[in-house]
Amino acid sequence: MKVHYEKVTTKTNESFVCFEAHDFSNVAYHHHEEIEITYIFKGDGQRCVGHQIKPFHSNELVILGPMLPHTWQPSQKCIDNEDQHSFVLLFNPTTFGADLWNSPELTELRRLLTKASSGIQTTPHDTDKTISLFRKIIHTTGVERVIAFMDLLHTLTQLPWSESISPLSNTTKNEAPIIEKVIAYMLQHYPEEIRQPDLAKLSCMSNSHFSRFFKKSTGFSFSNYLNRVRINQACQLLSNSDKSIAHIAFDVGYKNLSQFNLSFKKLCEITPKEYRNKSLKT
Repeated sequence: MKVHYEKVTTKTNESFVCFEAHDFSNVAYHHHEEIEITYIFKGDGQRCVGHQIKPFHSNELVILGPMLPHTWQPSQKCIDNEDQHSFVLLFNPTTFGADLWNSPELTELRRLLTKASSGIQTTPHDTDKTISLFRKIIHTTGVERVIAFMDLLHTLTQLPWSESISPLSNTTKNEAPIIEKVIAYMLQHYPEEIRQPDLAKLSCMSNSHFSRFFKKSTGFSFSNYLNRVRINQACQLLSNSDKSIAHIAFDVGYKNLSQFNLSFKKLCEITPKEYRNKSLKT
């Protein structure tokens, strides 16, 4: 899965983009220069941001910094039931000039957007208000639209946000495209046999150099990270399909059931069967 660069274009009478979507199942793993605010009103599946792959759920609000690769992959159940609904806002702070963004009145907002450089998430206190603000931005023009935009940003500063979703603090600007390429490959080929020496070759590194580089960039060893990718995908299949556990283990890249069960319990602290039973009750 290649990291696609997305050139965001605005209308002649607009300085930022905001839209409502009911299908995000075919959104490529991509990045862009704009800050992105995404509100998943309805849907669940896998959220891929930078090097982190985790489940997402309804009523999830995320802010992503510029050039941070990302995509949302809805579960098959959501796709089949046409149960996807999101709001997306894309903006470049330079649009309004440095004087505005550096003003003392926007100190809290600057702190929030700086924190969001590696992605942050939260759950809105007031769902109706959140949707209302997004729709007001979408359906108004001129000064009213800008006021709604600033109102939404102000609302965001009042919420409790997570720590970074995908912290790559140890990765330099030159190294970031390399680890993004590696992660994209793993997201696409996780059901197959993936060997560290092959990814080292893909990265034009020796095996030992790649091992150190991967651990520094992601905080995990290669094998640990690959297990996390596979187990996260297994969680989706356990929740949203009636495939047998053995079939799921094979589908996500494990060669035998016992290895899958051990890896699953180590990461999730419950067995695959317990996870499936728990998901059926929620």
